[in-house]
Amino acid sequence: MTVTFYMSSDVGTVDLAVHGYEIGVTPREAVDRTKEYVLVQLHRVTTQRGGTFERWWAEDEDGSVLESHDDYQRPRRPQMWS
Repeated sequence: MTVTFYMSSDVGTVDLAVHGYEIGVTPREAVDRTKEYVLVQLHRVTTQRGGTFERWWAEDEDGSVLESHDDYQRPRRPQMWS
């Protein structure tokens, strides 16, 4: 099972797929368990490209949206995420 996260900005959309999470975990649970780390990575790429965040969402393998938000604030843990 794969869950793909997307982040759109004024300069385009970036994505990151999460593969092979724990057996028995639903796609929604996988989003909950991995979104903080994945969103930090996507936000980093977006800002490195000079973009301004607009929206993020996560989809399962069938393209069904599992979660979507138009707000995002990067966690304040610089040593953990640098």
